[in-house]
Amino acid sequence: MRICLLFLSIFLSFVSINARDGISEVETPLTERCMFDISMEKGHLSGIMITKDRDDAIVGTMINEFGITALSFIYDKHSQKIKLENVIGFMNKWYIKRVLKGDIKYCLHILYDMPVKENNNYVVSKTDNGISIINSKRKITYSFSPIQEQNETEE
Repeated sequence: MRICLLFLSIFLSFVSINARDGISEVETPLTERCMFDISMEKGHLSGIMITKDRDDAIVGTMINEFGITALSFIYDKHSQKIKLENVIGFMNKWYIKRVLKGDIKYCLHILYDMPVKENNNYVVSKTDNGISIINSKRKITYSFSPIQEQNETEE
């Protein structure tokens, strides 16, 4: 029995190594990580946003500072529609989700340099530290800043 388990583990290790080598850099979706901050008059939410840019969609999730998923989304590039999933309890209201859909869609267009319709409700300011997008109609500020990656091998 031990020999069978040992053989099986070696076989699976070999298969997983070969499977990783077979994936080219072009086929893997582009993963972006950035810090986000959503501020409004009555609330504040901040954490990390992780997105993957695929051929037909942008899939992402926003995780707060405690590791709880605030919301997940899927943006379809062809139909230009966004679908919110796994929305945290206090934001899981139809009128909040409606505003979030429009704002996140606009933010993704700015972050990924996609063409966007001019909208007087949004004010975009870019700095060295990141991008700030203000929904002036609802008085909501969305700030995004890149995460500084550190080298794992320090001498």
